[in-house]
Amino acid sequence: MPSSKNEILQRIRQANTSQVTGVRTQSTLIRTTPMGDSEAKLDHDDLVKQFIERVEDYRSTMVEIGPDELASAFEKVLLGIEAREGFDTICVAPPLLHLFNKTVAGYKVTHPDRLTLKDYNSKVLGTLTGCAIGLAASGTIIFNSSDDEAPGISTLVPDHLFVVINESQIAQDIVGAITSFDLGRPLTMVSGPSATSDIELARVEGVHGPRNLTVFVVRQ
Repeated sequence: MPSSKNEILQRIRQANTSQVTGVRTQSTLIRTTPMGDSEAKLDHDDLVKQFIERVEDYRSTMVEIGPDELASAFEKVLLGIEAREGFDTICVAPPLLHLFNKTVAGYKVTHPDRLTLKDYNSKVLGTLTGCAIGLAASGTIIFNSSDDEAPGISTLVPDHLFVVINESQIAQDIVGAITSFDLGRPLTMVSGPSATSDIELARVEGVHGPRNLTVFVVRQ
C-alpha cells in the first residue's frame, strides 16, 4: 500500500505531465469579443459598470478611455502625481512601448528587461501593463504572465501600478473567466492597492505591493 507521501508525489507528477502549456496567439489588449459567462445576470454595459465601481471601492483610480486615448490619458495621470526625488522612470510592458517616444510627462519610458531590482527600488515610479482578466463581482484584476504584461517584479515593487484592461476582458466572476486562463502560467490576483493593518488595526499601504492602483478601461 503506497504511503501518503508517495501518493502526493504521484499526483504532482501527473499534474505536471498534463499541465496546459498553450501559448496565446492574440493579444488580450485587442480582444474583440466579450468573455462569456453562462451564469452572468448582467448585460455587458452593467458588467463593466460594476467592475469599475468595485475597483473604485478599493481606493483605486479608474479612467475610462477610447481605443486611441491611452497615451494621452496616461500622460495626464502622470502629470498629476508628485513623484519622490530621483524617481524619473516608467516601466512599460513591451506591447505598449510603441505609444511613447522615449519619454512621457517627463519620465523615461523603459523596457522591463533593462531594469533591475535596484532600479525598481530607486528610480521607477510605476509600471504600465496589460492584464489577463477583470472580475466584476469582486473588482479583481488577474495577471497570467502573458505577453501583454510586464513581469511580476515590475508590478509589485514600484509605488504605482497602471493597468490597461479592455472592456471585453471583463467577466462576471471566476467561473465565467477560468477557461480564458493559460493554466500553465502563474496567476496573480489583485484587488486594489496593497493594504493591510498593523497590530493596532491601523491601515498600512504598500507593504505587499503598490500603494497606488490606476486602471484604464478601454471602451469600444
